[in-house]
Amino acid sequence: MFALPAVDRSDKVLLPGPSGFGKNSGVRTLSSNTGDPIIMSTTCLRLFFAACLGAFAIHAHAWGPGGHRTVGAIADALLVGTHAADQVKAVLGGLTLAEAAVWADCVKGVSTAHGFHYGDVGRYPECRGFETPEGEAAMVDFVRRNHANCVLKTSEDSCHKEYHYSDIAIQRAEYSGDLTGAREDDIVHALTAAILVLKGQPAPAPFQFKDRREALLLLAHYVGDIHQPLHVGAVYLSASGKVVDPDRGHFSPATDTRGGNDTLLSPAGENLHHHWDEVPSSMTASKIGASWMTLARSTPLTPGAVENWPAKWASETLTHARQALQPLKFGAKRGNAWSVTLPPDYETTMNSIRKAELIQAGARLAQILEAIWP
Repeated sequence: MFALPAVDRSDKVLLPGPSGFGKNSGVRTLSSNTGDPIIMSTTCLRLFFAACLGAFAIHAHAWGPGGHRTVGAIADALLVGTHAADQVKAVLGGLTLAEAAVWADCVKGVSTAHGFHYGDVGRYPECRGFETPEGEAAMVDFVRRNHANCVLKTSEDSCHKEYHYSDIAIQRAEYSGDLTGAREDDIVHALTAAILVLKGQPAPAPFQFKDRREALLLLAHYVGDIHQPLHVGAVYLSASGKVVDPDRGHFSPATDTRGGNDTLLSPAGENLHHHWDEVPSSMTASKIGASWMTLARSTPLTPGAVENWPAKWASETLTHARQALQPLKFGAKRGNAWSVTLPPDYETTMNSIRKAELIQAGARLAQILEAIWP
């Protein structure tokens, strides 16, 4: 999410190993789930507990509410006066795409541990529009249908959380469904399923999308997800921090960094995926200017059938994932995570990619809807 201290895509909190924070007074020791000691300074311990509170209180998001709303707002502006805009209004009952774009993350507030219930009432401002009796019932219903309909990864607790990403190695030039990190329930297939439902076709297995409203709520979000580089590409690392190729030889799950969630910035300890999610306020919907809209309007239309667009977009995003991950220096794995050091000019590169992807995502959301409802 934008500016939210979440651990994306899973609900795990990762601690750096003994060398993760340097030497400070007041050292305390905790144990990781592997039994290895994790050394933390008193200062870093406070930071850790703050991160813990954020991780338990915050859903797994790609760009965050601000970023997803930016994508939706760009699409809303591009669709003004079109038949597609009329259809969006009819299907969503008056919600804008900017408002709808956060729904797929809000449903992560539905707990599955002790029955299905929405437990995040009042916690996230972006979700309050869905926190009516009917809205909460709709979120619970979606999770019930999309909870146990897949082969879960060990890092997830519900199938619908896997719909938001893939983990294609940055060594690959393009997305393919037979690569390590691609799944039948990944972001490419989930976005395709939403498109098919909006076209009047049933959602292919394993997806359980019941109607056009639900499909449009998901589409508005997944288009943003597929344009977040760390929701498509991933770096795989050996225990020593060396980049490895999961598609060459025997794949070990222990090398999976989960889109940067298992890499911690040195010396701060923030995970890399969250660092990407923290988009500056200048890129939120209220700050969209004429230059952004000019770039959005100049976004070329993706060739081919609309249901084939997601795979092509994933391949393009994979290029940005390489730009995001190749310049980084990784340290040895400590406990569950690797340390990562950013080069001096990394923030400039990151913001350039963020802006380009957000604009492209907004334009393409509008293009999908105009292709479905010409």
